[in-house]
Amino acid sequence: MSMFAGLADDDDTDEDYEEKEEVSPESFEVLSLLGRGGYAEVFAVRHKKSGQIYSLKVQEESSIEERKIAKFAWRERHALAAVQSPYVVHLRWAFASRSKLYLVTEFCQGGDLFYHMNMR
Repeated sequence: MSMFAGLADDDDTDEDYEEKEEVSPESFEVLSLLGRGGYAEVFAVRHKKSGQIYSLKVQEESSIEERKIAKFAWRERHALAAVQSPYVVHLRWAFASRSKLYLVTEFCQGGDLFYHMNMR
């Protein structure tokens, strides 16, 4: 059984969305790679059905297990779903495959916070 079992349940993601749509990696067109970290890659994607642009974070189960950061991945997913703030990206969907966790958030242009903090 995948360590992502239960992590991707999307019962508390975007409640304003008109319909509870099931999504998968095939629901999105990859536009570009936005960044690569120690255990994840982030892509700009277009939702095929709506045409909306989102950020898609793809986390490999093997990388998370190697670094023993499963709790961090779980907390990140649930924090993004719980926080309703104009200063935190909104989680639209969370889903998993047998080996990957996917987090789809609103797309914000201009780089991440760490980048801007280092520019000062």
